[in-house]
Amino acid sequence: MTAEEIRLQIDASRRAIQADYASLRAEMDVAAKAKRAIMQHPLPWLGGAAMLGFLFSGRRREKVRKLKVKGGGEVKTVEKFTFFGALLAMFRVLLPLARPAIQAIATQKITEFASRRVR
Repeated sequence: MTAEEIRLQIDASRRAIQADYASLRAEMDVAAKAKRAIMQHPLPWLGGAAMLGFLFSGRRREKVRKLKVKGGGEVKTVEKFTFFGALLAMFRVLLPLARPAIQAIATQKITEFASRRVR
């Protein structure tokens, strides 16, 4: 073997090690893999998150509240789980997730409006 052949083998093995290291690093990057999976299939992830939230919420549908009346007695009222209450809860959960997209769209529209006004 000549010195040039040895250099070529070393260079080839160095490139192979770099490729193996890059693929191992990509395989071990759990955050990037999770982000990619969520971006590719967002609806199942949102559905799963909603289901877990429902299961861990305690599932308490009625809340009994005692109100004191001026005459000294107490009145029990029941707050029931309603469709609009669930809708409000979902809105409160989804708003932080949608906020970046809403801000990006608003920024784009304001920029377009301002550029039209300057001309």
